[in-house]
Amino acid sequence: MNEPRNTEAVPVVYPPYLAAACQDDEISLVDLWIELRRYRKVFWGVFLLLLVIGAMFVLLLFQEKYRLNTAIQIGTIDTGGQIMKIESTESLKGKLTSAIIPAKTTEWLKRNPQLEKFKTEVSSPKNSDVVIIQNKITAARQPVFSDFQQQVARAVLDDHRQLVALRQAGLRAELRAAEADLAILQDPRTLQSEVDKLKLQIATAEQKLKHLQTTQKVLELGGKEAVLRSMTDEQKQLVLNRQGEVDDKVLQARYEEILLNNLLKQDQQQLAMESLQLNLDDVKLAHQRKIEAQQRKIDDIRAKLDSFNLSRVVSEPVRSIDPTGLSQKLLLVLVVFLAGFAGFVAMLIALFRDRVRERLLEQQ
Repeated sequence: MNEPRNTEAVPVVYPPYLAAACQDDEISLVDLWIELRRYRKVFWGVFLLLLVIGAMFVLLLFQEKYRLNTAIQIGTIDTGGQIMKIESTESLKGKLTSAIIPAKTTEWLKRNPQLEKFKTEVSSPKNSDVVIIQNKITAARQPVFSDFQQQVARAVLDDHRQLVALRQAGLRAELRAAEADLAILQDPRTLQSEVDKLKLQIATAEQKLKHLQTTQKVLELGGKEAVLRSMTDEQKQLVLNRQGEVDDKVLQARYEEILLNNLLKQDQQQLAMESLQLNLDDVKLAHQRKIEAQQRKIDDIRAKLDSFNLSRVVSEPVRSIDPTGLSQKLLLVLVVFLAGFAGFVAMLIALFRDRVRERLLEQQ
């Protein structure tokens, strides 16, 4: 039969040098808490002192910072049918950072000596034509910085208006010339002048035709002798034979050639007269078409002028809803935490000081 085992715990025996070390290094949280309770007055004194100081700073001196933003949209211009921005986003950001904002900041500090030096940031969303001007402000300074950002935005808009005015100058000159031409076309005297001009051409053509017809009759009545009489000495030499007499065949050929040429000229002149007569009938319609074409030209120029979209402020100075950085409530919570932590550290320091004193007294 098995004997019952002895279940009593066997005590662990440490060597003397280890036992002493373990007893010296042993820490009891309960004993530590009991010791620290003796210094609760130190804790509350430091805690309340720092809490009051911190709360006074937060409530009386600390001011929450907000973001104040103004957004400017860059306008567009028509460059020969291609719509482009008045100025690239990067160019405007560089101009603001290096020229406009420093000048306006110096001017604003002179006008408001109570202000400290401040920084103005410039940013732009990616692939956007909007540039944002930003300042970090307190709620009390919002009116002052709103005016400042409006001045900066106005400087940008004025600069862009000058750029647009330079590009529009040529179009406006072209528009004035086109409108002057339209006024001339719409003047009744212009149409009458065109009619009178055509009538003069028709009268001239009729005179030429009559002259050709008269010449034709003279040639037909006078025959070859009339042709011979109208020839110069040099031309007569061409119709003489070797004996110095007039060659009848050559003269006959010359006579028929002159008759044929005269008939052709009459036909051509008749066609010209008919064409001028048709033009006279259609001159009013043609003149109206000129007026309409000129009006379309003016409309095209005005459309190009209207296609210039000036830069504009798409967002007036707007303050962010949430403060940037620490808010007053969060800072108060942080003050409470730090005051409590400082009070606990003060308790540990006081405990350490008293223990050191006790050891020094024991050694003495």
